[in-house]
Amino acid sequence: MDYELLNRLKALETEDFIWIVIIGLILLSFYANDIERDFLLSKNDVQKQRYRHLTIFIFSVALIVYLYYANDSKKEYDKLNNSDSYKKRVNVTLSYIASIFIVCAGIIFLYIAITDTELEIELAYN
Repeated sequence: MDYELLNRLKALETEDFIWIVIIGLILLSFYANDIERDFLLSKNDVQKQRYRHLTIFIFSVALIVYLYYANDSKKEYDKLNNSDSYKKRVNVTLSYIASIFIVCAGIIFLYIAITDTELEIELAYN
């Protein structure tokens, strides 16, 4: 097999693992919602802290995933050359820019999760 095909297959294996991580984050988010619901009804500070820590964990892992994809997009962007089609150059560039914005959003969500000690903001895993 050629080198490009092997790299693409390896990337797909990594993406399969990332999908499993994302499914885990979604399930963990359901659990965090139950803890948040209990906190809202009981005003129990232990549940509040448990929810905050779970939220910080969820958004930290999500940020790591976002960084992986941003790094992957940067590698594709760096490989561009003048012999690539105009359409490919535009799409790879747009993908890279979008990845940067997603990382920025992830950093902002994580910052909010860390600093919102009173749970005034409703964060949703995106």
